[in-house]
Amino acid sequence: MKKNSGFTLAEVIIVIVIIGILSIIAVPVYRDHVRKSVSVEGQALLSEIMAAQEIYQARNKTWFAASSYTATAASYIPEIGVDARRNKYFNRFTWREFKNANDDAISFSVTTSGISDTRAEGIHLTLNYYKGKAYEIEQNYN
Repeated sequence: MKKNSGFTLAEVIIVIVIIGILSIIAVPVYRDHVRKSVSVEGQALLSEIMAAQEIYQARNKTWFAASSYTATAASYIPEIGVDARRNKYFNRFTWREFKNANDDAISFSVTTSGISDTRAEGIHLTLNYYKGKAYEIEQNYN
């Protein structure tokens, strides 16, 4: 009788093909999960901004008007206590205001993008607030 001492070439090739098929399926799924988990930091930053706005509104009976932060990306707004500099993937945000001419209602939009050369690169998150509605956070992936 012949003693079996290893795998045949066909068995090794079949195992390599199976591993290749599994990796073709698993790698994109893994990358998608990583992007979603990284985007949570950006969502937390936008939620922190909204909470700071609500506190500011409760104390001052008006929304904080970030007109000086409208055109530039900010990392820190001391007036409402939002500091994005400690975040690893999202450390800047851009503020846009929309004021209705008929009343004093201010609606605003805050956008943050992932830092380049990190896992968050290509992730863009936008918080939209309109008077009388719950705020929404939109996610865009490039």
